[in-house]
Order: sequence, then structure tokens, then C-alpha cells
Amino acid sequence: MAVGYQSEAELENQLIRRLEGLGYRKVSIPDVKTLDQHFRDVLNQRNSENLKGKPLSDREFTAALNALIGARTHYQIAEILRGSDIQPYGKIEIQRDDNFKVFLQLFDGTDSKKNIFEVTHQMTIYGRHENRYDVLILINGLPVTQFELKRRGVDFSEAFNQIIRYRSESEKYARLLSLIQMYVISNGSETRYFANGDGQLNSNFMFYWTDKENNWLNDIDAFTASFFDQARFHSLIARYTIFDRVEQKMMIMRPYQIYAAEAILEHAQKDSHKNGYVWHTTGSGKTITSFKASQLLARLTKAEKVIFLIDRADLDEQTARNFAAYLPADVNGQSALDRTNNTRELVRQLVSNDSPLIVSTIQKLNNAVQNNKYKKELTPYHDRKVVFIEDEAHRSQFGDMRKNVNRWFQNSQHFGFTGTPIFKENTGIDGRTTADLYDQLLHKYLIKDAIRDHNVLGFTVQYIKTFQGKNIVDDDGELVKGIDQASVFEAPERMANIVNHIINKHAQFTKLKHYNAIFTVPSTRQALAYYDLFKRLDTNHRLNVTTIFTWQANEVDNEAHQGQDDVTSRQGLDKVLKLESMKTD
Repeated sequence: MAVGYQSEAELENQLIRRLEGLGYRKVSIPDVKTLDQHFRDVLNQRNSENLKGKPLSDREFTAALNALIGARTHYQIAEILRGSDIQPYGKIEIQRDDNFKVFLQLFDGTDSKKNIFEVTHQMTIYGRHENRYDVLILINGLPVTQFELKRRGVDFSEAFNQIIRYRSESEKYARLLSLIQMYVISNGSETRYFANGDGQLNSNFMFYWTDKENNWLNDIDAFTASFFDQARFHSLIARYTIFDRVEQKMMIMRPYQIYAAEAILEHAQKDSHKNGYVWHTTGSGKTITSFKASQLLARLTKAEKVIFLIDRADLDEQTARNFAAYLPADVNGQSALDRTNNTRELVRQLVSNDSPLIVSTIQKLNNAVQNNKYKKELTPYHDRKVVFIEDEAHRSQFGDMRKNVNRWFQNSQHFGFTGTPIFKENTGIDGRTTADLYDQLLHKYLIKDAIRDHNVLGFTVQYIKTFQGKNIVDDDGELVKGIDQASVFEAPERMANIVNHIINKHAQFTKLKHYNAIFTVPSTRQALAYYDLFKRLDTNHRLNVTTIFTWQANEVDNEAHQGQDDVTSRQGLDKVLKLESMKTD
């Protein structure tokens, strides 16, 4: 619905009324002194039992601020606010004037109803410059979100730049503003959110908020009704924040990641016998989503173990760094990630009560259940509830290793993540689809959604007729039955036409050939075939072309290609590396 002229003040008042309607209590906090006093009052109120009815003295309140903020970074303060996976309560410890120590709770991460939600506006900070904050959202007296507005018609990026200026000019004069976890900016028609952090803010990490079907909720009313619903807003603070312990960086998840993690958790809690899968396009952050789903399942379900299962081919240095960075250690300080080749270490984690969440490879788990010396220790897992999270679900899940694991863990449930699900149209010799293996699609975020949201690179599309004959789609865009698509799209003549078109037109569509492009194809075999064609047809060496892929030890289509070629992905990779090394000799 079109909205006429609306000033910033009108937009601000409308926002506050909407928040009050969602249960936020409006409080008057005109300056920093009032902000500190308000937090002190709430802290006394929420911890009256621990304080035995005796409010904090001035010295004790200063000690509380030092325990929470001190000289800490945003990252460190954010960790204190949330507590831990085992104890999701933000708390600090101080020594009272009578020398007794006491814990003060700041935030309850288990239930939104156990917290106080408030809103204030037009708080002014008088430092080197006078800065007035449009709207602050508080939880338990702590300012956790800054909401900056611009009137309708004004580019909302002005609000982003204003936040940068305020961070530079004002935070030193208001210590509690170090508690801000995220920012929201809006001009009424366009609204975005992004995480706070140490160092510089980056406008590339301003996110859209959406509904479960990935529809944008850009209008401030629609955004507020969904995003600032108290249960949802609490979950963003308590659950859907990722801490990168290597980079010391806090990240807030994107909406599709949140909806996928929630769908898995809800499915596991309601139907513990059926599997499920998430179809999120490549490059959209499936690893973060699957990590978070694993953590929630380990914390909030009755599963004895949650096992994050990956193919050994995927456990490269970058993936391992992410695993170690995102996942906290167990109660004994041991990492949930086991990168050793020692199956005994995996068995130790399985029989231990200290490791509810385990990260391992399907190869190692298969070795454990097949090795006679471990079978006695693992016998209880015939009946125990185990949940598997499987990244890149199309790999290694259709073979004997998956069958061996399923036979052993008979009371198991599987959740898969894939960017390339297998349908009836593209099954291998096995004939099974992703749905056959995982039962139910729980959430999807497709390439069209990711391009629209600028989460992956877009495409420049040129339609080129590369073959003659029958169309493979009818007038309605449906596939024509009876036509072998693979034989059409993989025909040597067609592939040669495509390669020649790229070679001949590259200069026309680039500036002095200063351009990098990615040519995507559906399989490793086709990638290698195109690579050979470029090498053969580009006789004048006009283009520098190579191929990139992850090789797999036992590919699904090896059986189908017996006798047809000797190019497994490993052999192909060896060939490419040999040719590329010759360029530098």
C-alpha cells in the first residue's frame, strides 16, 4: 500500500506505538545519567532475592559495570550477555560492601517471558558533539538495539552512515551503549538489520528480513511486527547469534538460516522417526545453518548424541577452521571437532557423557561400527536416540557406509543439507532421490532468492541456440517427456558450440579482457570435458581457463561410466594439475 509523505518524527512515533502494541514498555531516558540509573533500578529489581532486598550501593554498581564492560570488546561483552550453551544466562559476579560475593543475572536466554522489553527514544548524548538517538530497544534495562530512521523518500543508507558517526563520537560517553548487539535502519519503505562488532561496520552485511517463504518484509510495519515480536527478537539475541572464536567476531544469522534451523528443531521435537532435509543454494551459508541446528538439537531435544557428519573430502582447512571457531568446547575443554584418523577418539566421544555434540566423518563412523573391537562399547547405540546432521547431503549418503551406519544406529534421525538435491530427473544408477533418503523438505532457499538478496553472485544470461531439432520444453515451459536431456545437453557438438562462442565473444563483452568469469556446469565429468574442449579449441591461447572442483573418492556415477571413460574426478584433477604446472615451468 502506497504511503504519502511521512516525516521522521511521524515514522518514529508510529514505530513506538507498534512496539507498545507488541508489549514493549515505553520508558523516558533523556540522557546517559538516566540510562545508567534505569539499568541500576532494573538490575536491583531482577536480582532482589540474591541481593537479599538490599539495593546496590554506588560502589557496587560501579563494580557491576566494570564486571560487565570494563575494558572489554563488543565481542567479549556479547559473550557475557548470553552466557554459555550449557548455562544460557548472562550473569556477572561482584563483591558486595560486606565482602560477600553475589551473582547478578543480566539476561535469561531460555525464555523471552523471563525478561523485560522496553523502548525509549530521543536519548541525547552530550559529548564533543550532541547526538540524539532515534529509538533504543532495551532488554532488562540494557540497550541491545539501536533503531535509526530517515523520513520516507530519503536513502536509508544515510541512517547507516549516521550510526558510524555515533559509534565514533558517542560510545565513549555512554558505557552501556557497548551492549548494543545489532542495528536496524529504515526509511519506512526499506528496512535492514545488521550486527554490531569491533572495528568497522560493513554495509554489505546489512540483511533483509523475510517471512518463512523468503518474501521480503521491507516496510517498517511488516518488519516490526515480525522481527520485534518479543519471542522472535529474544531468539535473535539468545539463539541465532554465531560467535567466531578465532576472528573474535559476532554474527547474526540471516532469516532463511533461522527458519531452516527452527524447522529442523521443530521436526525433531514433533516427529522423531522421520528424516528431513534443507535445500539451500550453494554459497548461502549452509555450514553456519547446520552448525546452529546441531547446537539447538543437542541443547533442546532428548537426543543422546547429535553427530554432525561430513564427508572426509569436505573436511578441508577452511571447514575445520570454521568448525573449531563456531563450536564451543565440551565441559572438559575438549573440541567437538575430531580431525584425527584415530577411530578410538570417536568412540571415546560416543561413550562419554561430556560430548553431546560430535563432529566427525562418515568414513570414521563407518570404521567404528564395522570394527569388532568397538562393537561391544557401541552396542547401546542400537536403541539410543541419535540425530545426524549431514552437510552436503548428496555426497556419500547413498552408499554402503550410510547403510552400515543406519543398521547400527537403529533409533536415529537424519537431517541433510544440500544445494543440489537429487530428483527423479537426475538420479544416478542407484535410482534414489534426496527425498527417498530424507523424507521431507523442511525449508528451501534457492539461487533466485540468493541472487535477489545479493548473497551470491548474479548471472548475465545470453540465450544461444546450440542445437537443432525438437525443443526439450513445451510452450508452457514444461519438459517434454521422452527426450533424453543428458544426451541433448552433453552432446559434443553442443558443447563445442558453447566453447567456441565463449572464445570468440569474450573480448566483445569485456573491457580489454579484464574480467574474471565462472562457467558452471552440472557435474565434474562435464567440467573436465569442457576443460579439454577449451584447451583443444583455443588454439591461439586467447583465454586462461582452468577448472575447480572437489574430487570424491567414490562417486555415485562411477558404475554408470564403467567402460566409457577412465576419468574419475581424482584422475581428472591429476591431469589438470599437471597441465597447469606446465604453465609456470
